[in-house]
Amino acid sequence: MSFDLSEFYEIYGHDMEMEARQEQAVFQQNLLDWVQTWSDALCAQYDTVMDQVNALAPGDEELARLAPCVVLHVCLAAAREGAEWDRTLTCGDGQTVSPLVVKPYPPLLKTFLASRPFPAGYEAAARSITQEAPLFYTEGALSHGVCGKFWQKLVPYLPAYAPSTPLPQPVVDLLSALEACYAIFSGQDASAQHNAWWETFCALWAYLSLRAPNRAAAEAAVARWDGSRIPQACRDLLVAAYPAVFQNWNTQVLEQADPAEILTRIYPGHPDLAIAMWRLLLDTASVPLKEDPEAAEYLLYDTIDGVLLLRAWPRQDHLLPLLNQLEGDDAFARQVCQSAYAGDPQARLLEACNALGKENLKDHLLSLLAENPAWQGA
Repeated sequence: MSFDLSEFYEIYGHDMEMEARQEQAVFQQNLLDWVQTWSDALCAQYDTVMDQVNALAPGDEELARLAPCVVLHVCLAAAREGAEWDRTLTCGDGQTVSPLVVKPYPPLLKTFLASRPFPAGYEAAARSITQEAPLFYTEGALSHGVCGKFWQKLVPYLPAYAPSTPLPQPVVDLLSALEACYAIFSGQDASAQHNAWWETFCALWAYLSLRAPNRAAAEAAVARWDGSRIPQACRDLLVAAYPAVFQNWNTQVLEQADPAEILTRIYPGHPDLAIAMWRLLLDTASVPLKEDPEAAEYLLYDTIDGVLLLRAWPRQDHLLPLLNQLEGDDAFARQVCQSAYAGDPQARLLEACNALGKENLKDHLLSLLAENPAWQGA
């Protein structure tokens, strides 16, 4: 004997329908609570990113504009690379009401985008997840050797890179916040992604510190003669002031080069350029040059000694461009002869004056040296 389901549903159907609808209502509320909880978590990470950017670069409007692009790019990349974006949840078996089928991550993205100022709406963001590259790749990418505009603009606010220099705490916190965003949207542990970002950014930091150093920071270090960064600060100042000169230098050579090696390499083919570089260092360190014997010795001896010894004495024709500039600029001559150090370099210049017939210049340099207590005579 078969059981007639119609009679069963006639007796119990209403109660079953109400129960199913209540179950779906609870399901929907739980979904809303879940979305709000994780949206709040994402907003907290967004705020952390903005706070750290402001800590590193207060007042930089472009970096503040790019930061939300980076947050959104990371979230969309996580959704694309993870397995959660298309995951569905189902409530109900369809016996009395149609089952409720939802994807939780799209409403999470929509709620997050509505909760903070982003430069893109939900439709464009969701569409980019299924395309080749999520939105704001150019601005926010940080992987496989690709570093977006945001990261490149961030580096000048960091100290010069050195293997022993720790990554500044605001950058550490910023990367951790992005890791949390990635984990939420990918549904995966994001530590490997975080490590990849860290390594890529440190490589960018090292490269730009060497190839595009912060000129203002280098000038400040040289001007106050920051002993912890000399000669790197002098090198950084020269690279920042003359980027075209160094664009074809081997990275390892440039990394190991000090100002003395730079001037010695450049002077034979471009003496006026090398002299301009030397004078930039002297001008920038004008106070230590006058007041600090160690700084003056570094700038007037260590930095230029290789140039002074490039050719065999006594001809010294190679020093004619240097002598001509000393002859034509009294301020330059006073820097060289009346600073806190005087010794072998000045003596070599006097010898070059003898060899090249610069008697008037020799007399002038000797008169300047006579006023310098550091000069003990040739």
